[in-house]
Amino acid sequence: MKTIVAGSLNIDFVIPIDRFPGPGETVLGGNLSFTPGGKGANQAVAAAKLGMHTLMAGAIGNDAYGKQVRESLESSGVDTTLLVTQAATTGVALIHLTSDGENRIIVCPGANEHFEVSEQLRAQLATADALMLQLEIPIDRVAKLIDLANEHHVPVFLDPSPVREAAVALLSKVDWVMPNEHEIEWMTGQSVQDVKTARIAIAKLLQLGAKRVVLKMGPLGAMVGDESGFQHVPGFQVNAVDTTAAGDGFGAGFVTEWVQTGDVHRALRYGNAVGALVTTKVGAQVSLPSREAVSALLQDPSPT
Repeated sequence: MKTIVAGSLNIDFVIPIDRFPGPGETVLGGNLSFTPGGKGANQAVAAAKLGMHTLMAGAIGNDAYGKQVRESLESSGVDTTLLVTQAATTGVALIHLTSDGENRIIVCPGANEHFEVSEQLRAQLATADALMLQLEIPIDRVAKLIDLANEHHVPVFLDPSPVREAAVALLSKVDWVMPNEHEIEWMTGQSVQDVKTARIAIAKLLQLGAKRVVLKMGPLGAMVGDESGFQHVPGFQVNAVDTTAAGDGFGAGFVTEWVQTGDVHRALRYGNAVGALVTTKVGAQVSLPSREAVSALLQDPSPT
């Protein structure tokens, strides 16, 4: 089994704060940390740690941060054959993290803007079992990869983040779109507060052209919806300290289990377990769990 993740690679500047500042306001932060991140890289590391043969396609800068990003991928077991170094700065994410685990993120793309669909990537895609995409690389390259995957009948999983107008045009071309509550509200106008409103939001996204929707609902778990109906799986109860990369972990967990079993319910529960474990540690890639840790949580008899 082989999964290709094409997307962003960043260095995360994580700033702990007591609360988010208001307009024109300055607040003091805690100790600044620098850790590898980026939605694409996070998903690749997560999938590799879960035992999937994972290739990361993307662009890093010819700087110290780029070297750090590459080393993080390789130490986690990610195949970096498709990773390209550009004469640019490595992407940066500025993450403001409050004590209750919530975050606000600003991404400076850097080398991610120079990502190109290489012949080597085309060749690897022809024999892949899944393609995972996000929107932190140029949208025209995302669209090209979707078309190539469709030519080879490779299932495409799109995380529409950061959400933007162009994402709506891609919905009908991907097999699975995997938004969170904020992204699906942006695309449909429907807020998600509970299972009932989640169904309404998913139905609206299906009307916009999506084939299958996997909605990430944080502590509420996740729900899948398509023309045949809806299926909700509750989340796991954990002590959350940082939600950074939880959605990326969920996505990798869902795809890994779905590729191996084809069972949507198992994939939802597996993704929930991965996402929950991510929130128990501070940081992005450093918080992504091993296959053994996920198995332990899945076997835990405590309520979910």
